[in-house]
Amino acid sequence: MSRLTFLFLAACAPGADSGDSSGSGSNCGDPDGNGGDTGNIPDVLGLWTSSLGAQYSYFDGCAVPNFDLSTESEWIGAFEVKGAAPSSLYAYFQDEPEERLEAAVDLRGGFTMSGLHQHEAGPLYVNFSGLVYTDNNGRTNIDGSAFLGFDLTDDEIIDCYARVSWSPSKSGE
Repeated sequence: MSRLTFLFLAACAPGADSGDSSGSGSNCGDPDGNGGDTGNIPDVLGLWTSSLGAQYSYFDGCAVPNFDLSTESEWIGAFEVKGAAPSSLYAYFQDEPEERLEAAVDLRGGFTMSGLHQHEAGPLYVNFSGLVYTDNNGRTNIDGSAFLGFDLTDDEIIDCYARVSWSPSKSGE
Protein backbone atom coordinates (compact mmCIF):
# COMPACT_ATOMS: atom_id res chain seq x y z
CA MET A 1 0.00 0.00 0.00
CA SER A 2 1.44 3.37 -0.94
CA ARG A 3 1.78 6.16 1.60
CA LEU A 4 -0.78 8.22 -0.28
CA THR A 5 -3.33 5.40 -0.12
CA PHE A 6 -2.65 4.93 3.59
CA LEU A 7 -3.09 8.66 4.27
CA PHE A 8 -6.33 8.70 2.31
CA LEU A 9 -7.68 5.70 4.21
CA ALA A 10 -6.65 7.23 7.53
CA ALA A 11 -8.42 10.48 6.62
CA CYS A 12 -11.60 8.52 5.86
CA ALA A 13 -11.42 6.22 8.87
CA PRO A 14 -14.59 5.97 10.95
CA GLY A 15 -13.08 8.13 13.69
CA ALA A 16 -12.12 10.92 11.28
CA ASP A 17 -14.47 13.83 10.77
CA SER A 18 -14.58 13.20 7.04
CA GLY A 19 -18.21 14.24 6.72
CA ASP A 20 -17.59 17.69 8.12
CA SER A 21 -19.98 19.88 6.17
CA SER A 22 -17.73 22.90 6.64
CA GLY A 23 -15.43 21.55 3.94
CA SER A 24 -12.46 21.07 6.25
CA GLY A 25 -12.56 17.25 6.00
CA SER A 26 -11.97 14.95 3.07
CA ASN A 27 -14.89 13.93 0.91
CA CYS A 28 -15.16 10.21 1.50
CA GLY A 29 -18.46 9.71 -0.26
CA ASP A 30 -16.87 7.58 -3.02
CA PRO A 31 -13.37 6.59 -1.89
CA ASP A 32 -11.86 6.00 -5.33
CA GLY A 33 -13.96 8.30 -7.54
CA ASN A 34 -16.56 7.44 -10.14
CA GLY A 35 -16.22 4.00 -11.68
CA GLY A 36 -13.27 2.85 -9.55
CA ASP A 37 -13.01 -0.39 -7.60
CA THR A 38 -15.94 0.56 -5.36
CA GLY A 39 -18.18 1.44 -8.33
CA ASN A 40 -19.95 4.76 -8.35
CA ILE A 41 -21.13 5.15 -4.77
CA PRO A 42 -23.49 8.12 -4.39
CA ASP A 43 -22.11 10.87 -2.17
CA VAL A 44 -24.49 10.86 0.79
CA LEU A 45 -22.22 12.82 3.15
CA GLY A 46 -23.47 16.12 4.48
CA LEU A 47 -26.69 17.77 5.56
CA TRP A 48 -30.15 16.57 4.48
CA THR A 49 -33.72 17.75 4.99
CA SER A 50 -36.44 15.13 5.10
CA SER A 51 -40.18 14.85 5.09
CA LEU A 52 -42.00 11.98 6.73
CA GLY A 53 -45.28 10.50 5.59
CA ALA A 54 -45.82 12.82 2.63
CA GLN A 55 -46.95 9.93 0.39
CA TYR A 56 -48.31 7.36 2.83
CA SER A 57 -48.33 6.48 6.46
CA TYR A 58 -49.58 3.59 8.52
CA PHE A 59 -49.64 3.81 12.30
CA ASP A 60 -51.00 0.58 13.73
CA GLY A 61 -53.35 2.29 16.18
CA CYS A 62 -51.49 1.21 19.31
CA ALA A 63 -52.07 3.10 22.53
CA VAL A 64 -48.69 4.81 22.82
CA PRO A 65 -49.12 8.46 23.84
CA ASN A 66 -47.75 11.01 21.39
CA PHE A 67 -46.95 8.45 18.70
CA ASP A 68 -48.43 9.66 15.44
CA LEU A 69 -47.34 11.29 12.21
CA SER A 70 -47.23 14.82 13.64
CA THR A 71 -45.16 13.96 16.72
CA GLU A 72 -42.65 11.79 14.86
CA SER A 73 -42.27 14.33 12.04
CA GLU A 74 -41.00 16.82 14.64
CA TRP A 75 -37.68 15.03 15.28
CA ILE A 76 -37.29 13.49 11.81
CA GLY A 77 -36.36 16.56 9.81
CA ALA A 78 -32.81 17.75 9.31
CA PHE A 79 -30.11 15.11 9.61
CA GLU A 80 -26.41 14.76 8.82
CA VAL A 81 -24.46 11.84 7.38
CA LYS A 82 -20.78 11.51 8.28
CA GLY A 83 -18.07 8.85 8.06
CA ALA A 84 -16.65 6.90 5.14
CA ALA A 85 -18.53 5.09 2.39
CA PRO A 86 -19.69 2.51 1.81
CA SER A 87 -20.19 0.94 5.26
CA SER A 88 -18.56 3.16 7.88
CA LEU A 89 -21.20 5.85 7.73
CA TYR A 90 -23.30 7.19 10.55
CA ALA A 91 -26.08 9.73 10.79
CA TYR A 92 -27.95 11.71 13.39
CA PHE A 93 -30.96 13.97 13.36
CA GLN A 94 -30.14 17.56 14.29
CA ASP A 95 -32.31 17.58 17.41
CA GLU A 96 -30.84 14.27 18.60
CA PRO A 97 -27.02 14.33 18.03
CA GLU A 98 -26.41 11.78 20.80
CA GLU A 99 -28.57 9.20 18.98
CA ARG A 100 -26.14 7.98 16.37
CA LEU A 101 -27.65 5.81 13.63
CA GLU A 102 -25.48 3.32 11.78
CA ALA A 103 -25.65 3.87 8.01
CA ALA A 104 -24.46 2.36 4.74
CA VAL A 105 -24.76 2.98 1.00
CA ASP A 106 -24.14 0.59 -1.88
CA LEU A 107 -22.83 1.20 -5.38
CA ARG A 108 -26.34 1.02 -6.85
CA GLY A 109 -27.60 3.83 -4.63
CA GLY A 110 -29.30 1.91 -1.83
CA PHE A 111 -29.03 3.80 1.46
CA THR A 112 -30.09 2.71 4.94
CA MET A 113 -29.65 3.94 8.49
CA SER A 114 -30.96 2.41 11.69
CA GLY A 115 -30.72 2.70 15.43
CA LEU A 116 -32.64 3.66 18.56
CA HIS A 117 -34.53 6.86 19.33
CA GLN A 118 -35.40 7.58 22.95
CA HIS A 119 -39.11 8.36 22.74
CA GLU A 120 -41.01 9.50 25.83
CA ALA A 121 -42.82 6.13 25.79
CA GLY A 122 -39.56 4.15 25.64
CA PRO A 123 -36.99 2.97 23.10
CA LEU A 124 -38.16 3.30 19.52
CA TYR A 125 -36.32 1.16 16.96
CA VAL A 126 -35.97 3.05 13.68
CA ASN A 127 -34.90 2.19 10.16
CA PHE A 128 -34.77 4.62 7.24
CA SER A 129 -34.04 3.22 3.79
CA GLY A 130 -34.31 4.29 0.20
CA LEU A 131 -32.72 4.82 -3.16
CA VAL A 132 -30.38 7.77 -3.74
CA TYR A 133 -30.87 9.57 -7.06
CA THR A 134 -30.21 12.90 -8.74
CA ASP A 135 -33.31 14.65 -10.09
CA ASN A 136 -33.56 16.71 -13.31
CA ASN A 137 -32.54 19.84 -11.37
CA GLY A 138 -29.27 18.24 -10.20
CA ARG A 139 -30.43 17.84 -6.60
CA THR A 140 -29.60 14.63 -4.71
CA ASN A 141 -32.64 12.93 -3.16
CA ILE A 142 -33.59 9.71 -1.44
CA ASP A 143 -36.96 8.14 -2.06
CA GLY A 144 -37.81 5.52 0.51
CA SER A 145 -39.59 4.57 3.67
CA ALA A 146 -39.17 4.44 7.42
CA PHE A 147 -40.12 1.84 9.99
CA LEU A 148 -40.59 2.94 13.61
CA GLY A 149 -41.24 0.23 16.20
CA PHE A 150 -41.66 -0.03 19.97
CA ASP A 151 -40.83 -3.06 22.08
CA LEU A 152 -43.23 -2.16 24.90
CA THR A 153 -42.83 -5.39 26.88
CA ASP A 154 -39.03 -5.70 26.65
CA ASP A 155 -39.28 -9.13 24.97
CA GLU A 156 -37.46 -8.19 21.72
CA ILE A 157 -40.75 -8.24 19.78
CA ILE A 158 -42.06 -5.07 18.16
CA ASP A 159 -45.47 -4.42 19.76
CA CYS A 160 -46.42 -1.11 18.17
CA TYR A 161 -45.17 0.32 14.90
CA ALA A 162 -45.53 2.71 12.01
CA ARG A 163 -44.53 2.50 8.36
CA VAL A 164 -44.24 5.80 6.54
CA SER A 165 -42.78 7.31 3.39
CA TRP A 166 -39.46 9.10 3.84
CA SER A 167 -38.17 11.62 1.30
CA PRO A 168 -34.95 13.52 2.11
CA SER A 169 -33.16 15.99 -0.16
CA LYS A 170 -29.53 16.99 0.21
CA SER A 171 -29.26 20.51 1.61
CA GLY A 172 -27.43 23.24 -0.26
CA GLU A 173 -27.82 21.78 -3.76
